[in-house]
Amino acid sequence: MVFKAKMPTIKTLKKQCHEYWSKIVRLRDMHKCQMCGSEEYLQAHHCIVTKKNGGSTRYDTRNGVCLCYGCHIGKIHGGASQDWIGRYWMKVNALVPIEIQEDIKLQSNKYFSTTNKTVHLEIRESLKKELIELEELRLNVFAEMSTHI
Repeated sequence: MVFKAKMPTIKTLKKQCHEYWSKIVRLRDMHKCQMCGSEEYLQAHHCIVTKKNGGSTRYDTRNGVCLCYGCHIGKIHGGASQDWIGRYWMKVNALVPIEIQEDIKLQSNKYFSTTNKTVHLEIRESLKKELIELEELRLNVFAEMSTHI
């Protein structure tokens, strides 16, 4: 008897995509709060609120920043540091040409405004691949650093 893998629900796929997105953001930011430098109680925060733009930047890793719980909840969601988030996002995305930003926006709108499971499977696999590549890069950098010590 052959068993077919059960297709995950859209809720499960969205959760998995968010988990990959969060891991990538924290890894990219070297597991440090980008506001205070703390390495404890880290969370990934969306720079651009995803509900206001229809979710088009929800899984875009350039729309994330690693923050500790205190900065995330106390400073960002407390309203005192929205300027900081805006400046951070501009700095991270300053190297991305406008044409590419527009293309990403078009692609994102196509992908994230849907509840199509196949599309979310593609997103999940893309995020998984990005995470693996980032982890490999990190390991290579550490290996290279250890040979120079």
